[in-house]
Amino acid sequence: MTAEPMSATPSSPETISGHLYEPGQDGQQQIRPARSWRKPVAVVAVLVVIAFSGAFAANAYAKNKICSALQTLTAASGQSKSGGLPDTARLRTEADKAQTAGKVLVFDGDLKKAVNNLATDADRLNSASNSLQKAAPKDKLALVPQVMAVAGTANLHVRDAQRACGQPETGISG
Repeated sequence: MTAEPMSATPSSPETISGHLYEPGQDGQQQIRPARSWRKPVAVVAVLVVIAFSGAFAANAYAKNKICSALQTLTAASGQSKSGGLPDTARLRTEADKAQTAGKVLVFDGDLKKAVNNLATDADRLNSASNSLQKAAPKDKLALVPQVMAVAGTANLHVRDAQRACGQPETGISG
């Protein structure tokens, strides 16, 4: 199939209906397909979809791990050894699990913030509880308000995480 001669100068190729017409060696017009932009755009679009799918899957997995850790924490809080205060070792263990999983969270900013705050509170509560247990009997009374304040903020952050997980907001006390 020969192409109709075009009015363009022999040195400038033209694109008509997706094909590039340019002069050949013998002066005749040669037809070759023009480079398409559709294929690279489609490849990029597929890669973006795959990346977002992976991010959503990782986020869902992390949220599930965090919410499971919260359920374990609140279920075990009734077994407190310290008369009203949460078991600090259990709180720290579950908060560390939740914080590790929270590093993957991309789409749940409220849950990530609550988990990070809870991990900080768990460390502070563990430290304050240890100080309370090691203190002389006359100094214990002065440390109790500090420990209770940290336990209160930990309880609020557990409630925040429970809200983000869609769980009933019971706090540490279950």
